[in-house]
Formats: sequence, C-alpha cells, structure tokens
Amino acid sequence: MSSSTQQPSSSSSSSSSSSGTDQLPYAPLYISNTPIRTAASFTVANPLTALPATLSASASSEDVLSAIDSCSAAFPAWAALPTATRRDIFLRAAELCATDRYRDLIVRANVEELGCEEGWGLFNWKVGMESIKFAAGLDVAMKGEWWRSGSMEGGEVTVQVRPLGVIYSISPWNGPFVLSVRGIANPIMCGNTVLLKSSEYSPRSQAVVAQLFAEAGLPPGVLNFISSSRETAPELSNIIIAHPAIKKITFCGSDRVGKLIAAEAARYLKPCVFELGGKSPVVVMEDADLTSAARAIVFSALANAGQVCMATERVIAHESVSGELLGLVKGLVEKMDAKGKKKQPVPLFTPLAAQNVKDLVQEAVHGGATLETGDLKIHGGDTNTQAADGTQTAAGGAVMKPHVLLGVRREARIWKEETFGPVLIIVPFSTVDEAIELANDTKHSLTAGLWTRSLEYARTVGPRIHSGYVNINGPTIHSELKRGLEGLGGSSGYGSFAVEEFLARRMMVWHPEGRREYAMFGDDE
Repeated sequence: MSSSTQQPSSSSSSSSSSSGTDQLPYAPLYISNTPIRTAASFTVANPLTALPATLSASASSEDVLSAIDSCSAAFPAWAALPTATRRDIFLRAAELCATDRYRDLIVRANVEELGCEEGWGLFNWKVGMESIKFAAGLDVAMKGEWWRSGSMEGGEVTVQVRPLGVIYSISPWNGPFVLSVRGIANPIMCGNTVLLKSSEYSPRSQAVVAQLFAEAGLPPGVLNFISSSRETAPELSNIIIAHPAIKKITFCGSDRVGKLIAAEAARYLKPCVFELGGKSPVVVMEDADLTSAARAIVFSALANAGQVCMATERVIAHESVSGELLGLVKGLVEKMDAKGKKKQPVPLFTPLAAQNVKDLVQEAVHGGATLETGDLKIHGGDTNTQAADGTQTAAGGAVMKPHVLLGVRREARIWKEETFGPVLIIVPFSTVDEAIELANDTKHSLTAGLWTRSLEYARTVGPRIHSGYVNINGPTIHSELKRGLEGLGGSSGYGSFAVEEFLARRMMVWHPEGRREYAMFGDDE
C-alpha cells in the first residue's frame, strides 16, 4: 500500500502547515495529473544564503512503480490521438506559461532554489515557453518515407514513424524549467508518455512543468513527475531503468552520473540520449571583431556563474590580438565585478562545487599559470535574505569572483576538466593548425565558437573544430530548438532531443505479385 497522499494542486507553490519546514513551499510528485504528498521528504536550501527554500516530496519505490504504470496505461490512447490534438494542448500550455501567474511562479522558484539572479529565472521561463510553442509545430516533422525497392524488381517500401512508449527523462537543476520542458516536450509531442525526474536541488522549479501541462489539459498519465532525495535517487533510477515499460532514457548532467546511467541501461540494452559536460573552446582569428568577441566570451563564461554546459571555458586567440582581447575581457569582468557589489551575487550550487573550482584554479597557478582576475577565495552569500518560511539565519553560500587565467599548461586538470564555475582560460596561437589542435585537445565536444570576418576562415576552420555546434561570431551559450545540443561522444555524451530520437521507424516492404523463384526449391515446380 502506498504511503503517499493526494493534495491540492496549489501546494506546489504555497505553504500548508503551521511551523518549521511545513511552512516552506511544498514540491509534490505528480502522478496522473494529481499532486502527491509523500511520507518521506527532504529540504532544499538556497545555495546563496544556505536558508531552506523548499520542502520536497521524496518518492518511494511504490510511487515510482505507480508513475510508470500510469504512463503505460496512458500511452495507447495518447499515441493514437491526431497530432493536431496534441498540438492544441501544447499551445494551451504556452498560453498559460505566458501569464503573469506562471511567470512569477517559475521565476520565484528558480531564484529561491538556485540562488540565481531574477534575470536567469526570467531566461528559464521565456526560453521554456518558446520551447513549448516550437514543439507544438513539430507535427510537420513526423513524416514517413517511400521508395522503390533496391533489392527486388517491382517492390516498394514505406516507412511509418511511431512513438516508442514510456520515456524516462532526468533533467538538471541549472536550467530547471527550460531543461525539464526540453526533456518532455518533443517526446510527448511525438506520442510518447514521459516519466520526468527532477534534480534534488530544484524540485519545485521542475514540478511546475507537470502542473502547467495538467492545467493545459494533458491527459492523466501522459506526463508524470517524481523527485527524490539524493540518498534514494540511485536506487530509484535503477528500478525505473530496469522496468520493461521504459523504452528510452534521456539524461542531462555530469559525465560521472552519465556513465552510471549508461552502465545500468546497458544491462537491459536500452538506448539513451546523453547531454553531458562541456569545455567549450572559442577560436579568435586575427581579423575578428574583438569588441563583439569579448562581450560574447564574457557572457558565455560567466552567465549563471559559469554553471552552464555550453559555457566558454577556453579562448584560443591569435597571438597578434590576444593581448588586446585580454584587455577587453578584463575590462568587462572588472565592470561586472563592480556591479556585483551592488547586485545579488550568483553562487556555485554547493560549497563542495566551489571548493572544486578553487582547487582547479589553485593547481593551475601553482603549475605556472598567471591569474589575471580573481582572488582565489570562496565568499559567503547574502546575509540580508529571509528563507521561504520567513525565518532568517546566518548566511552560508559559496560565491566566487570571475577568474581569468593565462599560461595554463595543457597537462593541468583545469585544461581538461569541466570547471562549471566562473573561470576563463586564454591561450595564444600562431597558426591555424595550432589553434585546431588546442581547440580539439579535450574529451568534450558539445559546442564551440569561432570569431572571424573571413568567410574563408569560417568555411575552413569551423568544420575542423570537433564539436556538435560551432557558433560563428556568436556566444557558445546557444541552442537550436529543432535539435538541442548534440555531443559527439566522450564526456559530452551522444544523441539529441530531436524528434527522430523519440520515434521508431517501421518499414513495410511491398513485394510484387506473381510467382517468385526460391533456389532451395529448384526450378521444376
């Protein structure tokens, strides 16, 4: 018997009881469009202040099995619906998302759970809303094929596309709303049902996706949402992956966790889509618009304190312009640092994450690198902030200033590992071949950049950078809604969130009428 209870849908964004954690906003599970309060729970702390922000439901194995059963039961009817019906639900979800009510709900949850600036929350809301709209139009991409057989005279082949079944989608904390939308939108629009699992750092920010689509009229069971504590997450994920109803797994997060999920999925030969880490290089040619390049580089390196898989981490600049570019970058960083004294700082998501960034920078400096900006310190958060339940205590937090490094050795850990923090490496090059060698000296392949005014450089240098994306004269923080990011293997993962990943191609081979000869029978029949 399940230990979970149903509760009103408003509880995902409002408090319900009298004291302590019960006064925190509660993030429920959503199973068959019903918000569920569980017997077990866990508290999410704001990483800037270390104050409690959310009390979250923590799913049990029974809850997980109930959610899978709900997805399985809903699949046949949802898969059979006309794509126009699915489209209308998505458009309704986009309309609801555009309201002040949902905007404020999403932004507030982001700010309170992530400790981020309001602008980052607004970015999550807006791009998530646009992603829903875009997915609504994907019915035109779900096309079959026809061709004349190349294996027999007079034969024809038709290919029909069909949804796979239940998709297990695990979405991260750093873009909780938009990346949860990305994890569910294309699969559901293709006719699949989805079990969405949140990060333990942002359950309230992600539960709102299930609340939104339930209100938009998505049939019960098409989207189910679970959250769990850090301690129980591995066991529950293994139960989900092993379940025969689960046909595909998508995961956005670290390569370390990606390997664990891939190994478990391999036990059952289940396909996966992985969007993992990044170590984005930006090559700046001698003819580049340095002012524009510097702005894009600093934005892509420092947005959300560098906690973005698309973040620019390595700038490979021609030796004739590297000094000028460094000056422009430092000027922008110092300007941001000055503003930061008057604005809310952006924390690393845990003190341990901040310590890891500090260690990487410190090791590089001890190895001979020059620190151009930054102080190699971890600072506390804002002490003038109240918790979501109204209490106020001494702040914790893990804030780091932007760090710009020169002279980093290629053997250093910071050259090879994703920092996921406000760190930027600048290194000069003299020849195009050297630039390509430096850019490709990584296990990551998610995205990259190239700055040049030359069409010839764009056409010849860009394709040599081993990356799923190469942004010509633009920031590395960019993703096309049609496909999303796409690693080329290794520490960036593989696969994409494009519609073809969530459709099975079923071929019907039409053999011509008439007698057919089979060698085993001979010619005497």
